[in-house]
Amino acid sequence: MVTQNNTAGIDPSEFIRLAGYVGQISNTLGMPETDRVELERVAQELHAEATSSAPEPGRMRQFATQVKDMLVGAGATAAAQVGIQMAEQALGTLV
Repeated sequence: MVTQNNTAGIDPSEFIRLAGYVGQISNTLGMPETDRVELERVAQELHAEATSSAPEPGRMRQFATQVKDMLVGAGATAAAQVGIQMAEQALGTLV
C-alpha cells in the first residue's frame, strides 16, 4: 500500500505572506509580551510548514487559524485587521 500526500492545487504563497506580515507587525500590536512571542512562534510554524517540500493543508489551516484568532484577540488595530483579512484569504485557498 502506498500513501501519497495530495498537494495538487495547494498554493502556500498566501500562508507564507501571512507569516511574514505577522513577523513585521507583531511589535506594533500592543500585545502582552507572552502573547506576542506566541504569535510569532505560530507564525514561524506556519512559515516552516508552508515552505516545506510537502506542505500539509491541515497543518497550514491549523496555524493560520491560530494566527487569525490571536490577531482578533489583539484588538482592532489596522495592522491586526489586515492580518485577519490575509488569514481569511489564505484559509480560503484551501479546499
